[in-house]
Parts: sequence; C-alpha cells; structure tokens
Amino acid sequence: MLNGNGQDNFPWIKDKFLRNVINHGDDFFLVTSKEYDRDVDILHSFDKTFNASFKRPIEPDSIHVYDSIVVKEPGNNDPKSGLMKTIMKIGEFLYVDVIDIAIGFKEDNSN
Repeated sequence: MLNGNGQDNFPWIKDKFLRNVINHGDDFFLVTSKEYDRDVDILHSFDKTFNASFKRPIEPDSIHVYDSIVVKEPGNNDPKSGLMKTIMKIGEFLYVDVIDIAIGFKEDNSN
C-alpha cells in the first residue's frame, strides 16, 4: 500500500500521494501530500473527518518522511488523544513536527 498511492484503499485521500503510515491502536494515520502542495496532510484510516496538517511547500521528489510516532500520556487509552511526532526532509531541510491529534478530531473540516 505504501507505494505512493492509496486511493484504492482510502478514496478520501483523493489525488494525494501516501508518504507514510503511522500505526495507532487498531487504526492508523496516513501522511499525504500532492506532488506540488502547500502542506502535508495527516488523515485517519477510519475517521474520514480527521485532518491535521503541516504547512510545507512541496515539489516533486522533494519530500521524504523518515519516521513518525504517536506518544500518549501514561494511563491515557483514549484513541483520539496523544502527540504525533514526524521527522521529514523537504528539499535540503529537516523538520521535526509535533501535533496534538485531538485537535484534528475536533476541527470542522467541512470546507
């Protein structure tokens, strides 16, 4: 599935390319972007309304997502909480990004 395309299994990624997959309990998060894009979107494998993003200028063959992890507070078993950390290289720059995944579940993404 992680050959760059995931539209067959997850049609809500639309015309974006699958860059990385992050396991999280029984589900997982999808790191996606277009060939030319203004941000990297994090989508969810089950909840189609989840959306979080990092503002990054993307050009063809310029993005490499090296690793991602979801870190949870000890004792917190809520699947819609935690911090997602992602390491990616875009062009010549290395980025370490952290997002609160609870925000992605709470935002209104109906645009």
